[in-house]
Amino acid sequence: LTTSVAWQAISDTDWIIIDPENGTEPKNEEISIKVDRNETEMKRTASITITPEIGEPLVVTILQKGAAHVAEIIKYVATNAKGNGNGVSEDNAADFRNSGFWTQINDELQAKSVEVKFLPGDYVRAYTSAGSAGTGLIFDRMGNENNRLILTGGKEVIFTVPEGYATRGTLIRFHGSQNITFRDFHFTGNGDINYVLAIRTPAGFPPSRNILIENCTWTEMRG
Repeated sequence: LTTSVAWQAISDTDWIIIDPENGTEPKNEEISIKVDRNETEMKRTASITITPEIGEPLVVTILQKGAAHVAEIIKYVATNAKGNGNGVSEDNAADFRNSGFWTQINDELQAKSVEVKFLPGDYVRAYTSAGSAGTGLIFDRMGNENNRLILTGGKEVIFTVPEGYATRGTLIRFHGSQNITFRDFHFTGNGDINYVLAIRTPAGFPPSRNILIENCTWTEMRG
C-alpha cells in the first residue's frame, strides 16, 4: 500500500486477519492478510475495506473455494490421552500413539471419511518413546480408496527431535497406505533421525498412493 495519509483496514469477517490494521505515516506499507482454512465444501466471500483519512475507500474482495475433502467423522488426539481417551472430543482426546485408536479409525474409514485433529502440543514422544532404530507413529495398511483420511495439525502442533538419544529409524511412516491428507505439521530439532517422514511400499504391502503432504515444515533438522 502506497499512501500519503493515515489509513485503516477492516475485514467484514472473523476468518480473515489483517496485519497491520492501520497506518499513520506516509510511506509504502506491506499488509499481511491471513485467511483461515475453509472447513466446508461451500465457497465463501469476504471483503477488506481500506479507508484513507482523505479520499475514497478501497474495497478488496476475497473469494475462497470450499475444501476438497470434508470428513464425515471427526476425532481428536493429543500428546497424552485426555478424559476417557476415546478421541470423540477435545476433552477426551486419544493418545496419539494408541494403536487401538488408529485401528478403530481404519475400520471407520471403510464406511465414511474421517478427520483426526491433533491438538496443540509437542509430540516429542514420537521420538523419545520410539526406541533405538524404532518408529514413533506408524500408519501401516491405513486408508480406504473411497473414503479419505485427513490428518490435521496446526501452527502449534510440533514434533521435536531432541539431542541426546540414540539414532531413531523413522519418526512417522506410511507403509502400504492410501488416500490420506497429512497437513499442517511442523518438525524441528537436531536429534539423530534417519527419516522424519517415510512413505514406502514394503514387500507384501499394498501400494502406498494418493498421499498429500500439505503445509508442513522441517526447520533446522541437522541430525
